[in-house]
Amino acid sequence: MKADLESKYPSVEVTVYAASVLDTAAIQRIVRSTGKIDFLVSAAAICHHVTSTSTVDPAVLSEILQTNTVGPFTVISSVLHERAIQGWDHDLKVIYISSALSHIHISHLSGYAASKAAMNLLNTHLHVQWNGRGVSFFSVHPGLIYTELTGKVFPADSPIWEDGTFSRSFTIPARG
Repeated sequence: MKADLESKYPSVEVTVYAASVLDTAAIQRIVRSTGKIDFLVSAAAICHHVTSTSTVDPAVLSEILQTNTVGPFTVISSVLHERAIQGWDHDLKVIYISSALSHIHISHLSGYAASKAAMNLLNTHLHVQWNGRGVSFFSVHPGLIYTELTGKVFPADSPIWEDGTFSRSFTIPARG
């Protein structure tokens, strides 16, 4: 992705960092070392085994919420905190990779769906708080595409997959 963006936009510097969203110290080190951030894409996802809502293991649900909700919130809030400390006044776009499951009822993936819905709502609240200060928040659903995670739920030869080249433009701007 980095090479693709840099080839399309040669004047843009693209820096990609990978770290566990649960490692707050690593996230803070990365944020402090970057300098001004114009775009932040926050993506994290784990899912429980396919099961009915009432049989989701509470410990597994807690892990899902930590990874899919608290983790992205930690990344985003770390950037916002650093922005305030450094006095950055430029526009910042925050893109949270969400899921259509956060908007629809599929009970056998309820823990995952709830974690994504919770982060969508936090994103909306962040938008209300920060939009007047040049920060915009978006929750983006990239479409149902085959990944290692979705492959655990649906078979690779399933007809449900969207074309991977299809515009992943289902974007829900935070309301405020």
